[in-house]
Amino acid sequence: MSDKTIDYLIIGGSVAGSVLAAKLAEHGTTLFVDRHKPGTLMNCGGGMPQKVFDAFAIDIPTLPISQGIMKIGDKEYSFPCHYLVVNRSEFDRALYQKACNAGAEFRQLSFLGYDAETKVADFSEHGQTVTLKYHKLILANGFHPAKEPFSGAAKTADCGAARVEIIDTETSYKAAFYFEIYQKTPGYSWIFPMPDGRINIGTGGFRPDFDFKNIFEQFKITENITGKVEVKGGGVLPLKPAGIIQQGDVSLFGDSAGMITALNGEGLMHIERFSDKYVQDLVAGRNLNWLWWRSPTYWYLMMASICLKSFLLIDKIFKIQLYSYACRLVIIVRNLLPR
Repeated sequence: MSDKTIDYLIIGGSVAGSVLAAKLAEHGTTLFVDRHKPGTLMNCGGGMPQKVFDAFAIDIPTLPISQGIMKIGDKEYSFPCHYLVVNRSEFDRALYQKACNAGAEFRQLSFLGYDAETKVADFSEHGQTVTLKYHKLILANGFHPAKEPFSGAAKTADCGAARVEIIDTETSYKAAFYFEIYQKTPGYSWIFPMPDGRINIGTGGFRPDFDFKNIFEQFKITENITGKVEVKGGGVLPLKPAGIIQQGDVSLFGDSAGMITALNGEGLMHIERFSDKYVQDLVAGRNLNWLWWRSPTYWYLMMASICLKSFLLIDKIFKIQLYSYACRLVIIVRNLLPR
């Protein structure tokens, strides 16, 4: 065991962990750990509003998006969409480097667990156990539907999931997000053009019986996607925000706190918008649960969760797929808003 006590020990090196590491480094010794080096995995489409990307303050290639296209049934609908796309691996690497430049240290370790009373966390490194002492522990290592984040006890939580690939081919949807919204089962597929000319393609769903593999492969056939698959990834997505994000000196952030919009899988904007206040209250020793419950972020995510679960329940009982109708409503509203 190292005798040094780390002020802020962050589990997770993706966006959530790297963002916190960069901000906490100026307040004390900060170590963020992950079993993978940041930027080596791919788990989302990489789209976000321009102002959200600007707030991350990194310099990587981007591709502006001016139009969204949704296919629902046999019809295609278009709407204005002021977003941009990044290579998510490059995005993660840039945030990781920003955290290191700010003074945070990164170690490639596999997290095993922690003891809240003694304030120690255990890791595996090359088959050996590494034990580290901390003052504050932040769990930013993703959402685990079968594990309670604080105690590690077994649980069952509602979740969605996404499958994503980077393919070395071009798309006919230039400067546009393309989505296919499914009517028989709640879910969607997408094609995003990337800054380097390749495409990001994926499928997301909200129920355990969503047939990812077959739906994803059929989508590729329908859209005539035949290029070389260069990266595969995906992940499990929470369908509601965590009820509490702090127990003692241990707190949650990012996917582990449920910072994902249940209706569409967006999470980057919530990480960026909530991180400053989170860091301020964490450093000051204030109760993060009170911050969470009072924040617009929590209530926005909760309302999205309630809407989605209502859609799924109505679909299950009455066989009415409200999710596709909600998507049509979004298109109408987007087209009515000033451009």
